[in-house]
Amino acid sequence: MSGLQLMDTLCFEGEAGEVCVLSACRGGLFINHIYAPRAGGIFRYRNWLFSLARELGYERVYCRPLDARLARIYQGRWGFVDDGHGGLFKEL
Repeated sequence: MSGLQLMDTLCFEGEAGEVCVLSACRGGLFINHIYAPRAGGIFRYRNWLFSLARELGYERVYCRPLDARLARIYQGRWGFVDDGHGGLFKEL
């Protein structure tokens, strides 16, 4: 895995070619963008993403899903909860 830090944004490339753009946010990491070379994107790489956040010393992962369907998936499958600010978070 390689990483690059640009100001407050972290960009990582995983072993399978996935790219994740993250920003520090309220004691955690905010998922700005995820690119995956295969269908399923974040769904296939969530364990990698959560491990990365823990390795970097963060306690939470935040996100703002694009639509209600994705929000239900994040909440139902991954245990994200409403952060009270229009987004979701998961305790690591």
